[in-house]
Amino acid sequence: DLSGNPFFCDCNLAWLPHWVEERNVKVSRPSETQCAQPLELADLPVFNVSFSDATCGADYVACLPDNSTGGAESVVRFTSRLPQNLTEEMCSALCYADGQDYGGFSEEADCFCGFALEPNVSSGCLPFCARPLAGPLCGGPMLLSRVFPAVLPVSLEGPRTPCNAYQEVAFILHLPVAVGTIQWDLGDETGLFNTTKTIVLQVYTLPGLFNVTATVFVSNRFISAQTKIEVLASPEEMALQCPSLVKTNESLQLHIRNRGGTGLSVAYNITVQDQEPGRVVIPGCPSDSVVFPGNRHCYWLGAEKAEWLEAQRLCQEHGSGSLAFVSSPEIQSFLVSSVTR
Repeated sequence: DLSGNPFFCDCNLAWLPHWVEERNVKVSRPSETQCAQPLELADLPVFNVSFSDATCGADYVACLPDNSTGGAESVVRFTSRLPQNLTEEMCSALCYADGQDYGGFSEEADCFCGFALEPNVSSGCLPFCARPLAGPLCGGPMLLSRVFPAVLPVSLEGPRTPCNAYQEVAFILHLPVAVGTIQWDLGDETGLFNTTKTIVLQVYTLPGLFNVTATVFVSNRFISAQTKIEVLASPEEMALQCPSLVKTNESLQLHIRNRGGTGLSVAYNITVQDQEPGRVVIPGCPSDSVVFPGNRHCYWLGAEKAEWLEAQRLCQEHGSGSLAFVSSPEIQSFLVSSVTR
């Protein structure tokens, strides 16, 4: 019965579990035979602590859990060490750029990079995952609890709005770390080309919707990012077609013939001739409203005073308008002249 003893579970105690196992000694109350020191092993049964002197091929390892059993499925062996105070994203990206599969942090916040061992190699390291370690003083590895896959987040940014043919545009590849070769495919007839630059300029000569891809090559792996760009062409020739005569209260059909242009939108207005000079009719504006030439907005002036909410209601009922506060002196002068005219 060894219970109640304040065992110091370091390498000097490694002989005890081996002696019990070799001599087939029966220990009374083994679960109460516990470590008192060091603190990270306090209250753990002595016979559940690993005093192995194996190194597992690395000073730092991590255990990847098996979700189905709750135990360890494989082991990550860390082979490189990076500076402290890195974010998880930066540590992960640097490990990916180093050709590693995983990143991890030690208790001192050092970033480590490593790879998962093959199942036939992991078998020698799995005992370190099954039982608490007596620490690297026994020759065993340090176990990292914070481990994550090594990934390289990339994003490709291009123009947010359509651009014109023969207009120079820029594409920017966002990367957290510097990499080697970047392969660009701009989606047109220029073909693939390699560079180390993360910003490229391009001039499209034809209209259309183009898929742009940037592929980053790191070691024997690659990762891609995509975006789209719409290129428009200005019309070489345009013609407005409208009837020479239209009856009152009849719909007016207008046609625009365009040669060579793409992605066009049309804004139009109708000017009344041989009546009030300069009077403009804007489709959608009430017939009793006035149009300010400077912004092509139509204004309607109520004849009676009203509270703010009541005025809002009147504007909404009259042509679905909005109540406006006019601060521009030019518009104020125009509206005053329209009222007194």
